[in-house]
Amino acid sequence: MGRAVDSLSERAVLTAKNYGVVDALKGLGVDVKFMGEPLSQRLKGDWKVLTF
Repeated sequence: MGRAVDSLSERAVLTAKNYGVVDALKGLGVDVKFMGEPLSQRLKGDWKVLTF
């Protein structure tokens, strides 16, 4: 379960910018960053993806 909880603290910067919430998320301690490469690596590994 630790991995799922850890992944909740990372959010895609482009999505956050589209919603205008980058500063708000950073203020909450969320690591806002580009997620293309990390997501690709996770999809190639044993991570499970939930999209909604």
